[in-house]
Amino acid sequence: MTIQGALLGCLALLGLALFLSRKATFQLPRIEWLWFHGSVTWPIAVKAALGSFIFAADADSGTSYTLVTYGPALLMALVMLVSRLRKDAKPFAPGVWIFAGVAFSIPFTLFAGSGFTGVLPAVLLLPALLRRAAPIPLEAWFASARWSVFCVLLAVTATSFAAPENVIGLCRLDKCSIFGEVLTSPITNNGNFVGVAIAILLPLALLGLRATPLVLTAIVGLVVIEASGSRSAALSAWVVVVVVLLAAGNWDRRKWVSSLALACVLVASVVTAVGSFPREFATFRGGLWARAQELFQASPALGYGPTFWSNQPLELSLTANYSPHNIWLEFAVAGGVFGILCLTIAGITLLRKVAKEERYAIIMMLISLLALGIVEAPVQPGKFGLAPFAHLLPLIIGSACIVVGNISRRQEFAPISIKDVALRT
Repeated sequence: MTIQGALLGCLALLGLALFLSRKATFQLPRIEWLWFHGSVTWPIAVKAALGSFIFAADADSGTSYTLVTYGPALLMALVMLVSRLRKDAKPFAPGVWIFAGVAFSIPFTLFAGSGFTGVLPAVLLLPALLRRAAPIPLEAWFASARWSVFCVLLAVTATSFAAPENVIGLCRLDKCSIFGEVLTSPITNNGNFVGVAIAILLPLALLGLRATPLVLTAIVGLVVIEASGSRSAALSAWVVVVVVLLAAGNWDRRKWVSSLALACVLVASVVTAVGSFPREFATFRGGLWARAQELFQASPALGYGPTFWSNQPLELSLTANYSPHNIWLEFAVAGGVFGILCLTIAGITLLRKVAKEERYAIIMMLISLLALGIVEAPVQPGKFGLAPFAHLLPLIIGSACIVVGNISRRQEFAPISIKDVALRT
């Protein structure tokens, strides 16, 4: 089977899953709906497929690229901020901590010559500084995530038929799929982005589904990740998320199963950050980790700023790739101990600030990010990195969680309509 056939099959399976789950009670309010698809769906679709039509093959940077790809996200960040300010929302501690780390890095990016684009990642975080006054049911976010995956898959599939050379590439020695070719993009220069993006969305897309649509959606995620050639990172995240969801099917088991999985991926990500590995380990990631450890030891307190790592090929003739390929080493190089503390405190306060009934969804998102973070850097809040929406999703969703009180999550929410939520917004 070709990748094109696999993509068509995935569209059919996901369409069936959407049909089977169409009776969802809740929908996102208009501002959050526009934010989700402007900040998540549109950038993924542009970088994975549509950008190959909009930009020339070598136009992977510059003002026009930033505005086209992230313009909707920046606009909706400001709109959501104004909306939350008008509703007398309270500060949201996890967002404040991440914002502190990003704001601290702005002088680094300005001195590095990034111009106004160095400030824009902080703009994306502005609505996460505040808790939404009127909470939103989690189920509304789940449905939007499923439609986001469908829209991205549709864009990639359509492009694979209209201009296959734009999204389908030849196998490399270190990156191939069972189809004998891989998904790629002239914007990201590899197919990893597609697999990583789907892995980030998958926890949200799977939550709230019954058995049949859950299995169908999980299969779609697996096929797309395999087609992207992203095995070490995205496939690991897929395995952990699906295993946890299946093992924690009973609500009484969710807390300890998800907590155990979170602890395991946290330990694994830390071990790869502090351990010593051969240079060739994990497709030469061992060499990247060793270099990042050297930089951290040379400037442990404040790091070098978010743009230093990717500028090394120009300044030091070092082939450094886009990041150290580890979530902790990314923060260690970019912000030193201060950056690591901001990330750690934000994660802890995020889990503490969210109501117990909603915490399972947040844990699942963190599990996916940490699993990816073992050999990738999905969270790079100081710049427009691989997936600038990765840290925004748990922050924005956590700041808008509905508090259900003592209602058992084994049952459905009380049958309120979206109008009841909208009236409070």
